[in-house]
Amino acid sequence: MSFSNQSFLQQQNHVFNNDYIATIAFDLDDVCNLFNQRYTELLNETFGLSLTIDDITEWDLTKVVPSHIGPRVYDLFKTPGLFRYIEPAPYAAEVMQRLIEQGFDIIIISDPPSGHSHSDVVCGNESLGEMIPSNPCDDKRAWVAEHLPMIPESNLFFAKQKYRVRFDVLIDDKPDTFELFQKFGLPILLMDKPYNRHIKTDKRITSLLEAEQKIYEQFLYATVGSF
Repeated sequence: MSFSNQSFLQQQNHVFNNDYIATIAFDLDDVCNLFNQRYTELLNETFGLSLTIDDITEWDLTKVVPSHIGPRVYDLFKTPGLFRYIEPAPYAAEVMQRLIEQGFDIIIISDPPSGHSHSDVVCGNESLGEMIPSNPCDDKRAWVAEHLPMIPESNLFFAKQKYRVRFDVLIDDKPDTFELFQKFGLPILLMDKPYNRHIKTDKRITSLLEAEQKIYEQFLYATVGSF
């Protein structure tokens, strides 16, 4: 059985005197946390809607809101603290801790949207009004530090092209990411969400507990084929 990252991992183990079995990468939003739950609440509060997370059936959010709102749905991504104050997904901390104890190297890889930098505010950008400085990357760092303290900040990566980062399997929810990994023949598990159910695959999982089991089967028990 061969894995795309294993030869590099062996070198890394030698250099740093580690004995990791495999590197497992987790997306952050809507995999390790419940981002869409918080975002939908904010969407409803801002525009007077009554959407639920089950109504978010498209990755393109402009397709799930009335046409008069359109691209303004993405303005909410700049809301201070949006990426900081989110509930963790069920069993997120427990799963990460167990995987680490079993000998896995865990990394978090996320694609944050644009936010407001501190300089935007201190320079008096009128479009921001009295908004508190908020940078999604810093919010995500703080979220991981609070909810997944077993994962060091050095294991947190920000990237749009996730296929460029080395790992043995990625757990992600974005349809385009999953389909691109499939084209490249890279190992990935798809976290089930309403907006990715058009994808027909046997690599779909419904929880972090299921992801954990799949990881054990692949790398500890070797009872299944490649992801």
